[in-house]
Amino acid sequence: AAAAASAAANKATAAASQQQASAAQLTQATQGAQHSALKESSLAALANNGETAAKNTYNVAVAVVRDLEAALGDASAVRAQALNQLHANEGVFGAQNAMAWRAQQAANALHQQQGVALNDLYSAQGAAGQAQNAANKAIAKAKGSGGYGGGSG
Repeated sequence: AAAAASAAANKATAAASQQQASAAQLTQATQGAQHSALKESSLAALANNGETAAKNTYNVAVAVVRDLEAALGDASAVRAQALNQLHANEGVFGAQNAMAWRAQQAANALHQQQGVALNDLYSAQGAAGQAQNAANKAIAKAKGSGGYGGGSG
């Protein structure tokens, strides 16, 4: 009976050791599951943070697009104003070119008139010189004949 009791005790001890090993495995598995659950929870929080960041980035991008659209509208308006000013300036430039051409034509005409006037002046000076010579000759001739109306021509 003692041997049977000893064998039963050994079996009970072996069973208890087996149960203790199973309990240790179960505890280890539970801890692993808890660790995995914590990791998943942490990853879920990170994913949620990532989703929030993505939404925020999207909202910022939408705002930037709206700002760019507004800037494009402003730039188009400025471009239109600049184009209108360019056309106005081209009109003024054309008018100024026409006035400059007319002024050049007037200057050319005045230059021609100046040339004619100078030619007339030179001719008049030449005629005056000839008249002076003729007058000098007449005076000399009159002095040489001894008076008025007395000489042969």
